[in-house]
Amino acid sequence: MHKFIFICLAFFLAVVPLAAFAQADDPTFTADYQAAEKLQQALKDNDRDAVADLVTYPLAREKPLRPIVNAKQFLAHWDEYFDEASIKAFLDSKADQYGWRGIALANGTMWFANGHIASIFVDCRGNNVRRPSDHGAQQRMGIVSSRGKRCDELV
Repeated sequence: MHKFIFICLAFFLAVVPLAAFAQADDPTFTADYQAAEKLQQALKDNDRDAVADLVTYPLAREKPLRPIVNAKQFLAHWDEYFDEASIKAFLDSKADQYGWRGIALANGTMWFANGHIASIFVDCRGNNVRRPSDHGAQQRMGIVSSRGKRCDELV
């Protein structure tokens, strides 16, 4: 009986870690991991245009604010999303998979879908976070996230 329990325990300890690593290698999210890497490289290079090219438009914001509909508008609103603290947080963050919900950086502050930035839940101007009121990006990805953060809360 003890031998059976030992074998079961050994099997369990061998399989569980493999299952945890298998989730990180899920090919469904390969494009999202690559997008996170591209974002981090663009932030290191201070390449704002490359970051803007990674965003899925329209980028929803809390009403009464209208969504950001193109890269030109995104760049005009750059300071709402990025400052020294938020850039450091995004660079220091590892892209994590949250089950079927997708890939995120900085504990869910930035989400990726289909190889692009789908949502950003940070406001570097010290205001409340601009969260999509219809949660369109969140609904598409099945995300129910907690209250967003100000840039100074990321570090």
